[in-house]
Amino acid sequence: MDALRGAPPCPVRVRSAAPCADVDGVLSQLREVAVWLEVDEPARDTARYLLQAEDMVWHSVAFGDPAAGKLTSWLRNRPGFDDDRLLDAVMNRSGGLVTIWSATRREGSGRTSPH
Repeated sequence: MDALRGAPPCPVRVRSAAPCADVDGVLSQLREVAVWLEVDEPARDTARYLLQAEDMVWHSVAFGDPAAGKLTSWLRNRPGFDDDRLLDAVMNRSGGLVTIWSATRREGSGRTSPH
């Protein structure tokens, strides 16, 4: 259905990401954060953070979840995090998946480190 509306189908990492029951535990071993939004749907209703832990498992935190505020505050204190990238992802009405932070991203470069 998503492909019919002009957005790529929902990626496996989005479909398989279980709701995060322990945000603090995941934050201590976080590798990557992405944002998923449905096409032409309000972010407050469909958007969610996808958190990848060191064990390569994806966890989901809905924007409406109280833990999302804590996660946003945590991200703002990380080297390489850019508020504008998050805002662009949320304001983009075409939906999709956008990586907004990576533990391997070099601060200010916008590129990921191979190490």
